Amino acid sequence: MSKNLITAIVIIAPLFVFSQNNYENKKENANQMAIGYQIGLNVSGIKEEANMEQSPRFGFNTGFVLDMRICKIITIQPALLLSAKGCRYGYTDTYSEFDYDKHSLHTNIFYLELPINGLVNIPIKKGKFFLGGGLYLAYGIYGKDRYIVAVKRLGETEFHTEEYFYLFKKEDEKLYNPFDFGINFLGGYEFSSGLYMKAGYGLGLKNIAYSANWETNTGSYNRCFDLSIGYKIKF
Repeated sequence: MSKNLITAIVIIAPLFVFSQNNYENKKENANQMAIGYQIGLNVSGIKEEANMEQSPRFGFNTGFVLDMRICKIITIQPALLLSAKGCRYGYTDTYSEFDYDKHSLHTNIFYLELPINGLVNIPIKKGKFFLGGGLYLAYGIYGKDRYIVAVKRLGETEFHTEEYFYLFKKEDEKLYNPFDFGINFLGGYEFSSGLYMKAGYGLGLKNIAYSANWETNTGSYNRCFDLSIGYKIKF
């Protein structure tokens, strides 16, 4: 009987070890993809080679992300986002302490954006840190400039005017080309539940200025910092 028991152990033991290894391999290879949704805040500007004074524009980004795991710590992450960017220009023509003309231009551009990033993941007990970068392609689906002039005389507003220019529709008003591309840098933290938070920076490499309608500008490049939150479902 002891021989039969030993024989059974010799036969069963390798099968048990193989089944455990197979289970671990399946566990390791499980959840190689994840799909998620994110929303966040953009703080953007347009770097002008004309050195025009400007302040940042606050916008948003929202859309879907896809995680594709290459190995345990490397993932490729494409996304499809709607991203609001732009900037604000302003200057003042001063004639005296109480007489001046205040000019401001608010540029708003909505892009359909396709970033493709590579991420390095650093697992910890309850989630993982991630860090990476990549490229983005973007196309402006809507753009508008709001030009405001406030004329003050003796400290009182004498008149106030507003004009609107649609950036991509009319050739005589067109200031920017809709196509853009650049590079991304990002980092953040993802909980084991799938909830994640990230910060990123987009550096535009394409001159988006439509030179025919600029007198002095020789280059305009998007710059955008974002803080985003999202949730992923693994499958």
